[in-house]
Amino acid sequence: QGIEGDVPVIVWIDATGKVTAVKILKESPYPEFNEAAKKAAMADEFEPATRNGVPTPTTLKYNVSFRLVD
Repeated sequence: QGIEGDVPVIVWIDATGKVTAVKILKESPYPEFNEAAKKAAMADEFEPATRNGVPTPTTLKYNVSFRLVD
């Protein structure tokens, strides 16, 4: 279809680094991007955040980008 876009999300990450929830901060005009962004964010894994050397839950905001490749 020749469309590109970014979907800003916030993810909640538990103390093991797994994503437990995703919220879209600004929906794309293309609904398929919104669903794909949620699925991609839920599949991400992160290095756990730490506080005083102890793994702790945290949140992270980032964009899920959809780009055409030649």
